[in-house]
Amino acid sequence: MKVVMTSIKNNNRQELRSIIISLGGRVTNGNDCTHLVTDRIARTAKFLSCFSCCKYVVTSEWILESGKQNRFLEETDYTLNDISGEKQFSFNLKHSLSIKNPKLFNNYVFYITNGCIPSPKLIKDIVESAGGAAVTTNRPTRRQLQRMEENGLKFCVISCENDLHLCEIFFSRQINVLNVELVLSGILKQELDFDLYSFKQNI
Repeated sequence: MKVVMTSIKNNNRQELRSIIISLGGRVTNGNDCTHLVTDRIARTAKFLSCFSCCKYVVTSEWILESGKQNRFLEETDYTLNDISGEKQFSFNLKHSLSIKNPKLFNNYVFYITNGCIPSPKLIKDIVESAGGAAVTTNRPTRRQLQRMEENGLKFCVISCENDLHLCEIFFSRQINVLNVELVLSGILKQELDFDLYSFKQNI
């Protein structure tokens, strides 16, 4: 039982941590967790990094009630229900959990331009937590691109409006240049919509 906590109401983390440990669980910050405990949908680095790999997304009530009964309870009754969060980020949590894919970015290599928000480091963590083959802020050479293709890897660029002037070479080679929303929304929806989030070259 490996638990990650983020966006907890009343911020009673120490109490929750004590309960988890007393029941034989472990609190972790890594993306190897089995349970993501949160009281609302939030696109924090923890939430997005753990969403693809965890088995359950439950509220803090799951821990509190488990503590009262001195055992970890069945998770079903404590699955997160946040309708306003679903509306804000345009996805259905139940559906995403039903199709959850810990290897959503399998075989993808991403180059992230420096102006992206959240930071390239956070994007890197999120992509790699969902099986991304490699993430870099160093622009690959033509030879490196060719080697990726030979190895069956799919190369994409993650960028933003302010960095598009850095992406002309990729547009000219017909390489996907994508808004960071491909990653952020892709994790929540557990699907990748390249058409929706592709930047088009200014002519």
